Amino acid sequence: MKNARRKFAVFTHHGALSRLAKTYLYLYGTWLPGAQYHLDSREDFEVYIRPVVASDDPANEVKLFIPI
Repeated sequence: MKNARRKFAVFTHHGALSRLAKTYLYLYGTWLPGAQYHLDSREDFEVYIRPVVASDDPANEVKLFIPI
């Protein structure tokens, strides 16, 4: 296996899911270019911490995993 260590930058989005795209725009457009990390070829993914009752629920919590 070439790179046995698989790292992810992990972030938490709180609130309405309609704002999730803005969180991704910040992560890929602002955070990643200024970070000491580089995106690798794996896909990012999300983990929903609790069941989504409503997309606009301010208590929504989503972990975002960005492969670095």
